Amino acid sequence: MYEREKTSANILFLCGPSFLLISNDEHTPHFLTVDDCILREEGTHTGPLRKNENKLIIRGGLILLDFRQVQYFLCIYEEGNITSAARKLNIVQPALSIQLAKLEDTVGQKLFERTPHGMTPTSAGRKLYASFRPIVRAYLEASNQAIPNNGVLQGEVRIGMILSVADGMLSDALLEFSRAHPHVSVTVVYNYSAILIDQLNEGKIEAAILNMSHSDPSLSATHIIDDDMRLATSSDVEQDLRDTIEFSETQKFNLVLPTRTSGIRIILDGFAKQYGVEIKPVHECDSINTLLNLVENSGYATLLPSITMSDRIRRGARIRCHKVTSPTLVRKIVCATNPRKQLSPACAAFLPFLIRGIHELKNVIGD
Repeated sequence: MYEREKTSANILFLCGPSFLLISNDEHTPHFLTVDDCILREEGTHTGPLRKNENKLIIRGGLILLDFRQVQYFLCIYEEGNITSAARKLNIVQPALSIQLAKLEDTVGQKLFERTPHGMTPTSAGRKLYASFRPIVRAYLEASNQAIPNNGVLQGEVRIGMILSVADGMLSDALLEFSRAHPHVSVTVVYNYSAILIDQLNEGKIEAAILNMSHSDPSLSATHIIDDDMRLATSSDVEQDLRDTIEFSETQKFNLVLPTRTSGIRIILDGFAKQYGVEIKPVHECDSINTLLNLVENSGYATLLPSITMSDRIRRGARIRCHKVTSPTLVRKIVCATNPRKQLSPACAAFLPFLIRGIHELKNVIGD
């Protein structure tokens, strides 16, 4: 038996022969059968749930909805067009319209405005989407873990990364992931953060590892690390340098830097403008390897995020890193996803391998 605790409202989805119960304050799915389920709300509804009772709203209490209708609603919202949604769901358009009308009747509010350009969510529709999407995601992830396809994760992953993060850790993360999930194929595209954001919005990639400075408010961003810029010099060149350098002191070095269009350079130029530091590089190049080769074999210096140098240092490169202060130059690395698109189980499984690899790279140099 299940009795609702007198806390926040719960949402109960009808999913075929089973039920999925999720509290608003805890997105952890709990599965109940029809025979096990009893709805109780003081003075409102008591007794066992009939098997044909597929919609019910109890104000301030339990909400029972047909899970299929919720999935249809999310697809219409994400596609923005009922014809496209019907095609994606592999059902006829009139049937989808009927199911949407039933859901609108259940919740008692209009969820979309029908326009010549497609389906525009109403305020109620946007609120419902924001509530339903994480719950459905939790359910799908739980279903994938509870009832895997013969215990084997399969599928394709397509994500984007900025090169300054991927270079030092991606190969190790891919090898580790492939050993754990040999039937999943992974495609990783490199690009600038701004372009990766466009690709996320267009649905070309499922997730992106990028600089927070380029984040889009329409995307969901999960913080991974704060990555501070370091001054890199050659350990072979005789220079009387401290381990800590003030930002204004970097002006005296013969700098080689990324070009002005790169995310790293945009962050550097932003700090330079804010603190009145003039940056005049001798050479500019977007290849991190080229910049570090120049530093390692000459008297040049560069300003780069610490994790871009970590793998080189780990492998014994002749590079010395100097912490930059006044101010500390920090970029925030995030994992961005599109809240209007459902992450595939394969992508959800791959991202922790990437995030762990980024943290390990950060620990090479440390704070």
